[in-house]
Amino acid sequence: MAIEDQDWWKTLERALEIVERDVRAADLTGALRLIPRGWSVGAQVQYDGCYHGEGLYPEDGGDLVSAIVNVADSTQETIMELIWQVWPVCVPHDRGAHAGWEDGAAVWKCAAGGSHVLARIGELPS
Repeated sequence: MAIEDQDWWKTLERALEIVERDVRAADLTGALRLIPRGWSVGAQVQYDGCYHGEGLYPEDGGDLVSAIVNVADSTQETIMELIWQVWPVCVPHDRGAHAGWEDGAAVWKCAAGGSHVLARIGELPS
């Protein structure tokens, strides 16, 4: 069975589609895709032909909400390493946001102002 046929992989791919909306909202135009890790079972988020960080494990694709948070975190790590800027940004606080959970939803949270929700992941304004 190919890795792309496994349920956890399909869940991570669906999560990447949701995260990609936020990438495009920031006018980041590089190719974004999920690739198998070469050294162990799992995946890497690749942006513009590059990836960074530890990547994702099969358990990161156990359910869609967790997969969205994990893929958003991995995507953020890769993009920030390549563009050398914080992404995404909470404009009112001029601070970076981090992937997390709020009321059962995958969200971007700003650390300023009491850790408020910036937006649901996949719904950042352009």
